[in-house]
This record gives sequence, structure tokens and C-alpha cells, in this order.
Amino acid sequence: MRFPALLDLPLIRVMEGGALGLLLEEQARRIGRTLRYHLSVGSLDACHHLIAAGHGIAIMPEGVCRPYEALLHLRCVPLAEDWAVRELRLVSRPEGPLPSPSRLLRDHLLIG
Repeated sequence: MRFPALLDLPLIRVMEGGALGLLLEEQARRIGRTLRYHLSVGSLDACHHLIAAGHGIAIMPEGVCRPYEALLHLRCVPLAEDWAVRELRLVSRPEGPLPSPSRLLRDHLLIG
């Protein structure tokens, strides 16, 4: 599904000001459009239940959509946009010791 086709549908926003929301707003601006949300909620769980009840659609990462697909009978459709593939980065101080939990997480992510 292409992004412009979604802009006239009843969109549900999760967590105003989040990274995904900012990306979507930027992409809408690039094509001369504005995101207009039908509903705004503070949790993914609330969003999934509103979608299941037929109150709208949402754009969310695949990993947050898939577990609810069978549970709430939702349909997860990939967004067919090159910009929709996100790269995540681990950010830390360049020098000095990290606290033990941070070091363990960093080492796990770098190895695995």
C-alpha cells in the first residue's frame, strides 16, 4: 500500500511526538499533504483495539502489528515506500566505562 492512499482514511495516532509520527509528518509534507488524525491514543494496545473495533487504521512497525494480527483479527499490510525501512542505531558515549546493564546490552547487540 502506498502512503498517499492512506492520508484520506481515518488514521489513529499513537504517542504524539514519537519518532514514527515525526517521520510520517515529514513524508506527508514532502508530498504537500498534512496528516489528519481521526483519533489519538497513548498506547499501542488501545490503538490495536480501536482498529479491531473498526474505528480507523494506523501506521506502525511490523513487529508491533504482527502479534495482534491473529489475536484481534487485524490485517497488517506493508507500506510500499522506500523511506518506510528504518535503520536503528545504538548510541552510547564514545569513551569511558558504561554501567553494567548498558554494557551487557551493547555487547549482546553487537555479538548477536
